[in-house]
Amino acid sequence: MRKFLLLTVLLSTHAYSYTQNNALVGVLGVQGSSIYFKINSPFLTDCRWGNIYFSNNTFFGKAAYANILAAKSSGKKLSRLDYEQVSSGEACTLTLVEVEQ
Repeated sequence: MRKFLLLTVLLSTHAYSYTQNNALVGVLGVQGSSIYFKINSPFLTDCRWGNIYFSNNTFFGKAAYANILAAKSSGKKLSRLDYEQVSSGEACTLTLVEVEQ
């Protein structure tokens, strides 16, 4: 019974989702297969190292990188930014990015 309860607790963990609007990209970098960035306003949660991360090995990652790079290069804001975090203090992962017109 204890093993079943532990397994249920482990499998039921979920990520918390956050949405921010009208954010300027502050820092944009690449480390290994991860891309990370910061914005010039506080995140809605305590993302590890103050960054949002995503992989450059996926179609989404490559498209997101192009969008964030375009926003940073042109000085445009990210009109919408969605990210997830499994638990407080852990890494935040990008799930959606949108650049203003």
